[in-house]
Amino acid sequence: MKKIFPLVSLLFLLLGFSIFISMSQENVWASTLTFHTAGQPFIIIFMMYSVIAFVFALLSTKNTYKFILISANALLLIATALLSFIAIFGFQSA
Repeated sequence: MKKIFPLVSLLFLLLGFSIFISMSQENVWASTLTFHTAGQPFIIIFMMYSVIAFVFALLSTKNTYKFILISANALLLIATALLSFIAIFGFQSA
């Protein structure tokens, strides 16, 4: 079972990065990957991909790929947390 965890982590890592790439372009994939939500549900789903990927990377078997997955997922988690913080507190209307 632990041999599947790196694949699941890689899948969610790619989904998380594809949201970033989509948001910088036409936002087509981002709306599809977040089930066409907006506002707070979008932020929760946006963070969910990186958290799930990080958890599965921590649970995977110990090898060289585990370190790479944990590093990449930590970067994704930090980036999504930063963007979510900016979205929550930076775009408040007065």
